Parts: sequence; structure tokens; C-alpha cells
Amino acid sequence: MILYLFRTTLLLLVFSALYHFVLSNKNTFRFNRWYLLLTLIGSFLIPLIPFNKLFETANVFQNIPIAQPVLLNEIVVDLTSKSVNNSFNWTSFFEICFWTGFSLVLLRFLNELRKLWKLYKKAEKVIYDNKIVCIIEQENQIFTFGTIVFVNRTLFKNLKDHNAIWLHEKTHANQLHSIDVLVIELMKILFWFHPLVYLFEQNIKMNHEYLADEAALKQTQNVKTYQYELLDYLENTNSSLASSFNFKLTQKRFIMMKNKTNKWTGIVAKAMVIFGIIATITFVACSQDEIINQDIPENVQAKTKEKPLKFVEQRAVPIEGLHVFYTKFVRSFDSKTIITSDTIITTNLKFIVEKDGSFSNIEAVGSENENVSNEAIRVLKQMPNWKPAKHEGKIVRSSFTLPIKIKVNS
Repeated sequence: MILYLFRTTLLLLVFSALYHFVLSNKNTFRFNRWYLLLTLIGSFLIPLIPFNKLFETANVFQNIPIAQPVLLNEIVVDLTSKSVNNSFNWTSFFEICFWTGFSLVLLRFLNELRKLWKLYKKAEKVIYDNKIVCIIEQENQIFTFGTIVFVNRTLFKNLKDHNAIWLHEKTHANQLHSIDVLVIELMKILFWFHPLVYLFEQNIKMNHEYLADEAALKQTQNVKTYQYELLDYLENTNSSLASSFNFKLTQKRFIMMKNKTNKWTGIVAKAMVIFGIIATITFVACSQDEIINQDIPENVQAKTKEKPLKFVEQRAVPIEGLHVFYTKFVRSFDSKTIITSDTIITTNLKFIVEKDGSFSNIEAVGSENENVSNEAIRVLKQMPNWKPAKHEGKIVRSSFTLPIKIKVNS
């Protein structure tokens, strides 16, 4: 997970930097819209792609002798030590934090949808310029969600005198900017803790305003008049899911209304960005030894009848290292399951690390205490997948024996 978040953050940083330095001051707004949306989604999907597997050659079946399990260092589970039983479980802490944030952001999203639905049900609905318009009582309010425009009653009565405002909101509806906003909100629910997601949100919403301003100005042909219309309607608080006429009324937005990008300048900017995307993805692909997603069901093809190799060039190892693996194993051991009068109990876990890094053929040998054996097997099954072994450039199965010593009574 840490490696995944690192790669995701790297992609988000590069893509946001490309936008800031190359595209943000160009009026290539349609291109910018798709760039921001696709790079945001791609930043979280690209690290999940196992590039190595895509280019692997087909494995030819070989008659390989059965491997002798690799003997790992002994794990000592000291159930008499308070440091084991009372140690702070950081994994559980971060899980609680994640699900708490996830729940709060999800509830906020559902509440915004509820408020919009409630407003829609109460509003008077009319058809204006082939659009559904909901007439509401909130002062100085005009915003769009989906293809529906919400307008204050007083403003609606004088809407013909404020054609620029209508053209702006009509563009939001015609170009379905709410789809982008909903995608952002879903990304925020899943990755609420990532600050760069909120940066992308601001850039995407601002680009929506550039698009709407551009469409309105093409028909009004009067920048100053349009800017005065903006200033007449101070920013009001409405749903975060809606596209507002005066969203983030900034100096840069006024500047962009007058900005004209040369055709060739725009082409060069787009080419630079596309090259940057390809180069970044290539870098991630080349630096990726193997992506193992623990949330994806086990790869059926990884459980083959191929026998484990006796000698390999690169042994299977825990992704976070053996030390972290040992620590998690010890902390996950449940002392309540162990009932015995013995002082020390030993057992050996034998298992195979499959091609997808999961564990199979797990068995506990060398112990007469069934509870110890069952608990050791349970703990191993819940451990994170390993990085599988490699031999001659191919991913292979490998066997291990893990000696365990449990100190039970003082």
C-alpha cells in the first residue's frame, strides 16, 4: 500500500505540475478538461497495472525437481511479555482513521445529494430555452446540476436582461460538467486523505468556469459587460456538487477572458503534455518490479501445477521486509487461544509462496498443541502477500519453513 501511494503521489505531482506550468495559462480549455479528468483517474489506476506481466513471455512447462523449503529465521512469540500484548497496533489505528474519514466524506456527499433533491422537489419547474429550470427562493442564486438549472425567482423574471448569465449556466448543462464533479466527489470519498485530489478538484472546477465564460463571450462579444454581470452576483454558498455562475471569481479568471492562445502555441503545449504523460507512465512501468494488489482476488493462474524451484536467483520476500513481517506476525498472535501448562511450545510452518505472492499449502508440523498450530496458520493467512521469487526473469513458486517458538508461561 505504501508503494502504491508513493507511485500515485508521484503521478499526481507530475501531472499537476504539467498542468500548472504548461496548460493553465492557455485557453485550450476543452483539452484541459479531459487532461485533468483522465490524469486524476489514471494516477490511481496506473500503479495497479502489472506492466511486467503484460510483457512476460509464456512460461514453458519444465520438469523441475521438488524444492527443499527455505528455512527462515525463528520467530519468538513471547506471550509473557507485556510489550507484545500491549503494543500499539498502528495498522488498526490507520484503518480506523481511514474508515472514519471515508464515512464522514461519504455522508457529506450523500447529504449534498439530499439537499439538491429536496431543493428540486420544492422548486417550481419550467422549460426555458429547452432546459429544465427550477425556480428557487434563495437570493442571488443561479447554479447547475446535471442538465437542470436552479435560478432565483427574481433573477428568472429578468433573465432576458441577463443573457450572459444564462449562456454561462446553459454551457454547464450542455457540456455536462456535473459528471466531472461527481467523479471528483467519488475520488474524494476513496482518497479523502490525499491533498493533491483537492488541488485537482479546484483546477477542474475552475476550468469548467473558463469553458462557460468562453461560450458566453462568443455570443455576447463584450468582455467588460460580462465581467460586470459577474461582479453583480457575489459568490454565495450552494451545493459543492453544483456549477455556480460566480465560482471563484478571481483576477486570473478575468485575465483568461482576454487571453488568446496562438494555434501553434496550443499545439506545442498539447504535444509537451502528451510527451510528459508517456514519459511518466514509462518511468513508472520500468521501475515497477511487480505490483501485487492484495484487494484483488487471488490470481487463478498463479496456482499452477508447476513444482517450486530448488534454487532461485531472487528469493520471495515480504514487500515491507522480513523485520516488518516478523513484527506483524508476533503482534497478530492471539494469546487467548493458547491453553497449556508448558513453558515453551515450538512449531514449524511450511508453506509455498505462489506466483501472485499469496500463501498456499500451509501446514504446521512439529507441535502437539493443536491450538498453537491453528493460530500460527491463521496469522500467516492474514499476512500481506509477498513479492514472489524470480528465476531467469520468470516468476516462480517457492517453498519456505518458518520455525516458531512460543513462550507461554513465566
